[in-house]
Amino acid sequence: MLKALEDQLTKREALKLLELSYQSLHCNKEDDFKKLVFGLQEVLPFENAMCTRGNVADILRESELDLAIEYCDISYPSGYLEEYFKDGDFTSDAVLMEFMTNLMPVSWSEVDERCNYNYPASTKALDYNMRDGWAHGILDSVDFDCTLFFFGSSARDNSTRSAKIIEYVVPFYAQAYNNVLKKKAILATELTAREREVLNWIKEGKSSWEISRIFQCSERTINFHVANIKAKLGVVNRPQAVAVGLRCGIIRL
Repeated sequence: MLKALEDQLTKREALKLLELSYQSLHCNKEDDFKKLVFGLQEVLPFENAMCTRGNVADILRESELDLAIEYCDISYPSGYLEEYFKDGDFTSDAVLMEFMTNLMPVSWSEVDERCNYNYPASTKALDYNMRDGWAHGILDSVDFDCTLFFFGSSARDNSTRSAKIIEYVVPFYAQAYNNVLKKKAILATELTAREREVLNWIKEGKSSWEISRIFQCSERTINFHVANIKAKLGVVNRPQAVAVGLRCGIIRL
């Protein structure tokens, strides 16, 4: 695949892609994974990046998405992903649907122009100065789990060169992200019995104050448990903690 790019890459860029693909084979920590993705900026023009993993059936359903998928916010504009998931933009995201249909790199601008920018994810991206970008991922044909990457940019870029770079590197990055999730699964086994109970109540939508009433302890104690849960699972918020807990079998629906 890299050979098909030889006439569109400088020697330095080709070596960088080889370096990134090699590094991806040994990546299993989230911080290292983010550095790996940022390294692609030396070859591909983008400012914003995120990846997500989930089952296709869960990604496409219209409720409880935050419990069904996991995502890594690498460098998206502050507030965008929260709005995207809260407002249910995934149900009408034409870029997402285009990838699910063809399983090939998707140019945001090409989809936006075809749809006249008439869907929430597109207009919201423009509000956050993401005027163009790419989406691509890997679909497991056995269990239909999908690992999907989004690269956003303030500048237009729908070049064949960029599409080929993304098509080459995303399979390596997808495996790296899955290794990160496996590492989190191992750390998840270190949760104490009380932390598992707290996580289960979080799954039920209970606040720290409500959980403190159930356990007859202070809200501060519950927040301490929540902080430990997030640290052990390597996540930044409660929905992500629940998603990891469900995937690892720590808690059940």
